[in-house]
Amino acid sequence: MPTKNLTDLAIQRLKYNGKTTTYWDSNLKGFGVRVGKRTKTFTVMTGKDRKVITVGRYPDENLKDIRTKAKQTLLIHAGRTSLTLDDAKEEFLDSCKKRLKLATVQQYKSYLDYIELPLQDLHKPDIMRQLRMWDDKPTAQNYAYSTIRAYLNWCIDQGYVETHPLLRGKLPNKLETRSRVLSDDELGHVWRCTEDDTYGYIVRLLILTGQRRIEVKNLRPEDVKDEMITFHTKGDSINVLPVTSLVEQNLVGIPFKFNNWSTAKHRFDTDCGVDFRLHDLRRTLATKLASMGVSVITVERILGHTFGGVKAIYNRYSYIPEMKEALLMWEDHIKKLAIQEPSKAL
Repeated sequence: MPTKNLTDLAIQRLKYNGKTTTYWDSNLKGFGVRVGKRTKTFTVMTGKDRKVITVGRYPDENLKDIRTKAKQTLLIHAGRTSLTLDDAKEEFLDSCKKRLKLATVQQYKSYLDYIELPLQDLHKPDIMRQLRMWDDKPTAQNYAYSTIRAYLNWCIDQGYVETHPLLRGKLPNKLETRSRVLSDDELGHVWRCTEDDTYGYIVRLLILTGQRRIEVKNLRPEDVKDEMITFHTKGDSINVLPVTSLVEQNLVGIPFKFNNWSTAKHRFDTDCGVDFRLHDLRRTLATKLASMGVSVITVERILGHTFGGVKAIYNRYSYIPEMKEALLMWEDHIKKLAIQEPSKAL
């Protein structure tokens, strides 16, 4: 059976081809339009017996209203009279896969899996009550809030709800911009605390390359080729860096099968005793390289930051030689820190 993204324009263009044909919507499972010789009829198919029900005619009724009616009909015949946040979650995540990176979709799923809320008669106190599970993790609480808001915005687009209480809401926590840079003693101690396991490899690669944790975690064998390593960064961009010897030694575990950041970090902090976040390692690399005389533009390229304005248009140079020189110098520095005893108490 043919499927289409059923928009007003798409439906208008559908023509009778000699036999009655039903075109099923690619976004709402079970909803379609039957194109006959003289009429176009909106239908839904429900149940194991694949019963077809007519819910309207084109162009007599508004497509948005018909979608809402179709969804309610599908719910009723599925034995439900109201939507919960779980009902359309998989549909939402599937739509995200078409336009967002896999890491973002996985993050959305991880937060939505913890939330149990109705969609009809939804009130802000209900949402905030669910978010209390992250009271001790303000960053995670903000991410969870943003995820729910993105989901509910999508529900409006799909006609599941007319509005929602987070439509113009603000994040629950105002976070301070961090400025933490690890000292050489702290950095050396963190390196010595890493072990030859998945989390240890990830932490070492974060120290050596200054990339974001998800970019390192999502590395695949095909991303390492011809002494270069490709990180998949924000906005479907890539950042290509030279592979140094110490980086190569810590790529043995890719692809990294790892998800439990919180538990692993807590265990590592208990053993290590240095108060830091993984993202601080990125700031530390940038700050230390600058103090070693590496140019700002080379540091920015290592971090994967894109240029704006005239630089973005005219400067197409890769900076590979400069990045390699800087990363080799940084690697030598890390090797020295890894073997020396700290000069003062941490």
